[in-house]
Amino acid sequence: MTFPSRTPPPVAPLPPSSKLGRIEASDLLLVLIIGLGTMRFLAPAFFSLFSASREAAAHPSPALMMVFLTLHSAVLVVSIRYLVLMRHGIGWADIGLGRLEGRWVRLGIFGGFLCLPLVAMINLFVQGAMPEPMENPQIDALTGGKIESSMLFVLLPVGAIIVPFAEEVAFRGVFFRWLSLKTGARWAILLSAVFFAVLHGIPHFIPAITALGMVLAVLVQRTGSLWPAIIAHGTFNSVMILTVYSLTSGDGALPAASLGGP
Repeated sequence: MTFPSRTPPPVAPLPPSSKLGRIEASDLLLVLIIGLGTMRFLAPAFFSLFSASREAAAHPSPALMMVFLTLHSAVLVVSIRYLVLMRHGIGWADIGLGRLEGRWVRLGIFGGFLCLPLVAMINLFVQGAMPEPMENPQIDALTGGKIESSMLFVLLPVGAIIVPFAEEVAFRGVFFRWLSLKTGARWAILLSAVFFAVLHGIPHFIPAITALGMVLAVLVQRTGSLWPAIIAHGTFNSVMILTVYSLTSGDGALPAASLGGP
């Protein structure tokens, strides 16, 4: 007498929605121009408008940076929604934003924590090949060198929820899925991750951010859902923010190589 096996079948990679094939390269280029243009041209005007002096505009406060990052994330998501998705009859579910399930939350948290030692090891390896200590200008810009307790309640929602959501919609929801249809999953995982890293604009962190982007893309490719990547990205950023806070709250130094990332 035999009994049916209780072992669940392996999860097969899920192909992206064929609707993403309607997107043209020019659509993605337009979103890229809008995203980069917002950072390049809108940021100086925004900081000048809400700063008391030119010096303050050149070095905006962390609070002002949080407001601008929220604005930039909104511009990115809205442009994708109206200039790409709606134009081609593509819904949120087609890019992986279906129902949020408990298993996606658990997988995302696990993936986020998995990325922490991966990023740290890659950055330490890169640091060993560099003559000078690596610096993370993102951390300096967002924290001003130190995270105050009051700022933590603003930094966490922006850095761990708003920005990861916008970036995952752009890079894994649209770009990675579109590339998967054009080049296949393997090349799409690599190319989307490299593009994700390069656009962060910190050359010495490109290897680590590329590895992070590849893990996030694999999560999307294996599950068919964008939620695990969003949650993993948010978990990773949350731990980074809390780590910086814990290291600077006692007048300590900001972390360098081991804490490089988006």
